[in-house]
Amino acid sequence: MDYLKDENHLLVWFVLRPEIEKELGTSYLGMRARYNMTTNELLQEILDTYKADKEKSYRFVLKRAARDIDVSLDQTVREAGMRNGDCLQVIA
Repeated sequence: MDYLKDENHLLVWFVLRPEIEKELGTSYLGMRARYNMTTNELLQEILDTYKADKEKSYRFVLKRAARDIDVSLDQTVREAGMRNGDCLQVIA
């Protein structure tokens, strides 16, 4: 976990929403991220991981115990309020 010793780094867990509707279980994938990267950059990396159609429109939903939070794609990860270990759903 040397990666997390840099205060600009965090790990996020994500799942592409249409994929979980096809499966019986939900499995989130982990990805390294940086607080200073944009949420759109994070989205592009997630879409690359899934080899998903980049022509579709997507949105982030940050999964929190109290409630789900819609995240704008035009801000940094820090501005979006993401924390190390957060779970994201990417919804088409």
